[in-house]
Amino acid sequence: QLDAAALMDSGMIWRDEGIESKKQVDLNVTMELFQRSRAAFIELNQRESNSEIALFELGQAEFYVGETHYSMGELELTEQAWARYGAVTRRLVNEQPKNARYVMELAYTLTNLGALELVRIRPNTTRLLQLIQAGVQYNQMALVLDPGNAEYRDALPNNLAWQADAWLEKCELVQAHEIRQQAVRLRRELLKEDPRSLRNKTELAMKLTGLASVQQMTGLNREASINFEEIAHIFRAVHQAEPDDSELELEMYYRDGRYARHLLVTGEVDKAAVILDSISERYEELSNPHVTGDYQRGFDAARTRLDRALVMLAKNQTHQGGELLQQVVVQLEEMVAAKPEARNGLEALAMSEFESWRHSGIDGSVAIHPALEFYLYSSELMESCSDADLAARLAFVAGDLELAKRYTDHVLNKGYREADFINFCKQYQLCDLP
Repeated sequence: QLDAAALMDSGMIWRDEGIESKKQVDLNVTMELFQRSRAAFIELNQRESNSEIALFELGQAEFYVGETHYSMGELELTEQAWARYGAVTRRLVNEQPKNARYVMELAYTLTNLGALELVRIRPNTTRLLQLIQAGVQYNQMALVLDPGNAEYRDALPNNLAWQADAWLEKCELVQAHEIRQQAVRLRRELLKEDPRSLRNKTELAMKLTGLASVQQMTGLNREASINFEEIAHIFRAVHQAEPDDSELELEMYYRDGRYARHLLVTGEVDKAAVILDSISERYEELSNPHVTGDYQRGFDAARTRLDRALVMLAKNQTHQGGELLQQVVVQLEEMVAAKPEARNGLEALAMSEFESWRHSGIDGSVAIHPALEFYLYSSELMESCSDADLAARLAFVAGDLELAKRYTDHVLNKGYREADFINFCKQYQLCDLP
């Protein structure tokens, strides 16, 4: 019953409300709002099929619906929404190939589809690289068409970060490190131009997180520690400025957890314990997927809870740490059963199963969880260094020493020197390193 102007206004209002809802980490309400917005733009396009503005906003609506499905761990629904978003965007670019706005939108589309490939259990690495590299290229094309555009400049470091992650799927650590450094340099330039921008500060901290992750993989532990310290400083300042932004608060706790894990595996157990004790209660409150619907965050928080158990065990709190470790295993098994497509869930479960075996005192091989069997029985070796790391551990737990050694040799030959993996391969005599 609304006229065209009212439909446009309603669609935009519902979208804005959805964006605000997401900041409060309530994805069920967020999805309802984004679906209303999408319905308004579908109706508007049916009435005004030649309207570029209506078509563009429909593409945006599909993106937000897909993004929410992504956070809820619904990958197939995410792909469906983003494929519709891509079809709309491609149509706009075909009609106006020199329109920088539409070219940039195509960059976003390609990067999103690549990012989706990254969270699949077994990503198609060739398709992944093609999508991400094309996204970077269209981002650069948009900057050629509109060189001073702040949004396009802001997006380029993000697209480069995705490109680095795509190279990590092939365990190409040198390329990933170089691109991550480039992304950090670009973000520092943007922050220098507007040093008071909270967004610029937050984005720099996120890019530093990616760089620290690659540094951990290559054994640059001191450099990673320096970056984690800067990340923590930035997020504390931004959170103080925006204390009601729960999504931002979750990003901060996630990185605190990453830093604590780094400290744990490099031997600074007490420092790791202080961080984890300070964040655990609030982090768990914000990341409960049964309340928020956000399983991606839920899996990340469960992985940090595992680290808390490992800190207790390292501090000889055997009973308390052992109980928490088993609770994490059970929780992750339940969450993986609910969201079997979620890669970070399987990764967290794999590490928790390994640590449970290692600290159980069982002498000999044991059966691994059925959801993790693909790590051992795939037709080809895992390409990703991180996947191969987990596969080596699980193969050892299952008693397949030959496979564990093959995975170990694969990542070591690629230059993978993550501290905890090196501790593992030395402890179980899978590698001969000083």
